[in-house]
Amino acid sequence: MGSILKGVMTSELTDALNRILSWIEQHEPSWIEYLYPGLSKDEIDDLVRDLPIQFSPELYELYQWKNGAVEGDEWKETAWIFHSWTFRPLQEVVAGLRRESSRYQIDIRHLDIINCFKVEFNYLSLFYHQESRNYGCIMLIDKTLNCCPIIFLRFVGGDFTLLEKYTSLTSMMLTIAECYEAGAYFIGDYISRNPEKEYQIWRKYNSQIIGFALQAIQQGSLCGDFFRCFSNDLIEFKDPRAVEPLIQGLQLLNHQNVERLNQQNNDPFLYYDPTEEVARILGELGDTRAVPVLIATLKDDCHNNWDYQTKVSAAKALGQLKDERATYPLIEALQNSEGEVRHMAVWALGEIGDLRAVDSLIDALRDSDYRVKQAANEAWDKLAAKFTEIDEEIPF
Repeated sequence: MGSILKGVMTSELTDALNRILSWIEQHEPSWIEYLYPGLSKDEIDDLVRDLPIQFSPELYELYQWKNGAVEGDEWKETAWIFHSWTFRPLQEVVAGLRRESSRYQIDIRHLDIINCFKVEFNYLSLFYHQESRNYGCIMLIDKTLNCCPIIFLRFVGGDFTLLEKYTSLTSMMLTIAECYEAGAYFIGDYISRNPEKEYQIWRKYNSQIIGFALQAIQQGSLCGDFFRCFSNDLIEFKDPRAVEPLIQGLQLLNHQNVERLNQQNNDPFLYYDPTEEVARILGELGDTRAVPVLIATLKDDCHNNWDYQTKVSAAKALGQLKDERATYPLIEALQNSEGEVRHMAVWALGEIGDLRAVDSLIDALRDSDYRVKQAANEAWDKLAAKFTEIDEEIPF
């Protein structure tokens, strides 16, 4: 038997929903007639009583507000009230959840973004988009993560594109309400948006998505699809709590790469290695606690020719951190056979500005790769501006 979460209606969510409704009444009033009246709590109890999931207080509140929208034959014959999205009546949601063969449930459960989390999820086919190939997924998450984020995906042929994500149903509706009121969303011939305004409002209400991402990393979510969804958030919010879990994650990834090499399995198409992305994030976060693990990543021999971009990413991150502990490892990287690795190592040495790199930068001015030579010229100019006495040391 499924359990039902009893909860007091949180007025913040209902207020946001009513703000959305008020805006729609002013700008697209014909949509209102396509919304079904809300259900009573007893009606919701009866519908969800035997479900294999817990039905959250937020969902109770949503369906007490309105019971979804009519799905018409034409674009204008429903209520796209959540900026290109609307939601299904609870009866349809429950029926879909009980059909274990539902195509939506099967497709969602096979997505790597879902499988990379180390907790139990349940999914509801709750929202749908004006384009038939777009799906909304509300994820009811294991209590160990203590949150219920919503991620909207378009998935076709086993792959997905991230469309939108929110910390919770409440944060989603607060975001949409303010986007309407501030002019970030507007309705003309099409439903349009102002991405810059939208993002600033999204940040205001969804900063806790970082807490979800950090807990997921700590539980071992290091797959490439995870970083496709959360890399930009980890960088933009610059939460110092992210540094240590990412350092530990990069250490684990380096160890896994060693194991993979020991197994002599070097097929570049067999694995997506997120090491490059983790190194990039650590560089953007700007915390020098990451220097040792980035040096280890740069020096790691298990990054073979086909994944040299990992070394490029580590070198760039070390340049961003501007820590002199990286000088000698970067000098060693100038012997790498890949021009892009040498190019980024030279750039990083210029950013760090350590006199110990003088001879190596002079050698780099003779490199066979024009990008390396150009970067060496620029690095030398930075070093000469910092240490005017070295300007005479170039032997040509």
